Formats: sequence, C-alpha cells, structure tokens
Amino acid sequence: MPAAQRLTHFLSIPIPVAVRQRIGQLHAAFTSAGIPAAAVRPVATLHLTIAVMALESAERLAEARRTLAELDAGRESILGLEAPVLTLRGLACLGPAARARVVYAVPVGPDVARLQAMAESVKAFFDARGLVADSRPVLLHVTVANSVYVRGRGRGGRPAMDVRGLLEGMNDYELLPASRLDRIELCKMGELPDGRGYAVEEAIGL
Repeated sequence: MPAAQRLTHFLSIPIPVAVRQRIGQLHAAFTSAGIPAAAVRPVATLHLTIAVMALESAERLAEARRTLAELDAGRESILGLEAPVLTLRGLACLGPAARARVVYAVPVGPDVARLQAMAESVKAFFDARGLVADSRPVLLHVTVANSVYVRGRGRGGRPAMDVRGLLEGMNDYELLPASRLDRIELCKMGELPDGRGYAVEEAIGL
C-alpha cells in the first residue's frame, strides 16, 4: 500500500445484535484480566472487515457506491442465494499473547469456508476496479479489543496487552451463537461518538 494513501473507508459485514446479550460477560472477563477499558470495542463497532479503501474524492466514493450496487445486481455469482451463518467462539490475538495489540473473536461453523470465499470474491470485485488499498488476504475475525485506543502508555502511546490467561479462560466462550449475517456495508473510517459504531455510506443485503 503506497505510503501516501490515507484510508478513508472499509467494506464490512456487521455482527448481528444477538451479541449484545453476551458482551457484558466478555467485558467483565477483560476487566479481570487487566485489559484497559478503552481497548474494549463497543458492541456497535463489531464487524468482519472485507477490504479497506482510500476514497479521497467524491468521485471515488461514488464509484465505490456504484460498485456495491453492481455487486448486488449480480449477487448470485458472488454472494450466493443464502446468507452465511456465523458463530463466534473463543478468542485469539494478533502477535504473541504476552504482548498482544489486538484480541479478536474467532469465526467458527460450517459456513466459515463459504464466508471466506465470499469475502475474498467481494474484495476481488472491488480490487478489479482499483478501489482496494490493501493487497493482504482477508482474515476473518471480529476485533473485540485493540490497544491502539489506549493512549499515554507504551511506545507510541500504544501498550501491549498480556492476554495469555484471558485466551485460555475464554477458549470455549461463545460470543455469538449461530446467527445469519444480513448485509455488507461501506463504512467511513473512524468510530462515531458514544459507541454508535460507524457512519454507513451504503449497504446491500446478503
């Protein structure tokens, strides 16, 4: 990704509201493990990221919206006839567990392979139009804690988190029971105030 690019938007699949019933228990476990409260992500922000974009003009944003509409119009070839079902069970992290920066809920279930293929195809659909700013493969995960939101400690103001005990204790925790995913959203980067998630520019159903 060229250094000059400023990421402005992302394609995502939001997590169904069924997760609200279980998020309180997860937050309590994080607090017990010493995870800073600022690192824990609000429920409304939980999502699966498909692709990130640098849409720095109105024309580029309009092109991304048109591309999403095209995807919807030809949905059977990429999205399929039925939306995938997702379960989130257990936690994992990016990097060593003793110095984690990101903790995420793990997607499981019989539809995960289909969901992965669909996400890769959607990303490729946008990439073919020059709209994707990251060439890395899609990593299906739902971030539940990220130390980038914790300021004033650690190198660069971003502390590492020791989550070894947390991961072991939450190995079988089901954050989201089997739930059908319902849409793809084109969102603006940057969380809205008061834990209200992200500004949605456009969305299509799954």
